[in-house]
Formats: sequence, C-alpha cells, structure tokens
Amino acid sequence: MIRKKTMKQSGFFKIHNAVTNIFDTKKNFIFPVEQRIAENSLDKNRLKILALHGGGQSVSSFRSMQGMKDLVYKLPEFEFVFADSPEDGQVWIRDPPGGKQFPTTDTSWAEDTIAFLDKIVEEQGPFYGILGFSQGAAVIPVYLSKTTNTFDKIMLYCGYLPTTHQGLMETIRKVEPFPTPAMIFSGENDIGFRDLAPALSAIFSSSVEQKSSTAGHHLPFQNDGTFEAILMFIRMNI
Repeated sequence: MIRKKTMKQSGFFKIHNAVTNIFDTKKNFIFPVEQRIAENSLDKNRLKILALHGGGQSVSSFRSMQGMKDLVYKLPEFEFVFADSPEDGQVWIRDPPGGKQFPTTDTSWAEDTIAFLDKIVEEQGPFYGILGFSQGAAVIPVYLSKTTNTFDKIMLYCGYLPTTHQGLMETIRKVEPFPTPAMIFSGENDIGFRDLAPALSAIFSSSVEQKSSTAGHHLPFQNDGTFEAILMFIRMNI
C-alpha cells in the first residue's frame, strides 16, 4: 500500500579497518573470456547503492536476508556496496550510556559513523542511492543532516527516527525536510516498528510509504505486494 575534530585514535583505526571490509555483489565464478569482458563492462556502468545493515547485524547476515537477496537479484543493473559498521557491537548509533530511557544530547554522538560513511562515498562513490534496514535506516537521516554528499534515491526499510538521541534529532530538525525522494517500507507484522514509519516519512519532502500486509521485521520478499512498486521507485528517472 502506497501510502556527517579530532578523532580518537581508536575511532580512526575502527574506521580504517571497517573501510577495508566493504563488499559488492560480484561473485568469483569462472566464465568464458567473452562473458567476463561483458560483465566487467557492465560493472563499470552500473549505478551504485550503498547498503547499511541493521543494528547487531554484519555484512554477511544482511546480504543473506531473503528480501535483500531478492532485491539484488531483481536489480542486476545496480551494484550494491555493503558496509560494515565501524562501531563495537555492529551498530551505527551507540545506545545511550544510561539506557534508552536517558536520551543523549550530544550532537556529535555518531561522529565515527558519519566519518566512516563519508570515507566510503569518497573512495567508492559516487552512489546513486543509499539503503538502510532497521538501525541502518535510522542512521541515514542523521548522515544526511551532517554530510555534503548527496544521493538520488533513499530506501528505508523497517526504520525509525533516533529519538533516544536528542542531539542527533536536533541536527535532523535543523535541516528537514530532506528533498531527496525517499521510500519508507514497513510491515504489518513488524509490531515494534510499523507505527514509526509515518514520522520517518514526514522528514522528507518527497516520500512514498510502502506497507506490506504480510511482512515482519525484514525487507519484503519477491512475492510481496509492495516489491514491484519498490523496484519501480528505485528505477524511476534513471
């Protein structure tokens, strides 16, 4: 249904190490020379989408989600670049030290993540789109509020606004609404997250909500009623 100092040394090395752990969707199969040449040519021409995993996930676990596999399979004209979080615990935004009932007020709380994403865009870009799942979706508005890098499309799956971080919300509120076309996906069976989608959608001046009647906390599968509409959104105007 349609409805971005001086960095701590440890932080620097986390970013350096994380940047070396970026994967794309190419597979090292052996094909005839002619086919390899054709595929290498296609790779150079494919638009890139930066993909951010959920909190606690890894690149490997995110790539292996059925909905993510279906999306990559159905969009062969795009190259998906998967990034591994630079923070301990595989999160993009660390939890408040006192627990989520005590929100942080530091506007630079996610500084290592912002610097890391900027470095990926600098070294691997340009990127046509940026995609996030769960906390990967929650950090994208934070990143957009702090970077000069831009994207043509934004895809947020099962996401939410980082309201337990008042400083980060302050940076978002200063620059919203974001002009980049955004797709916000939610699932009817994603009880803890489905009702957070409208507030996320509202910070974009051009957004479309896709709500699955069957999905839980995951990207929609190929047979989901929202899947084709999402493909159309990603491909539109390219």
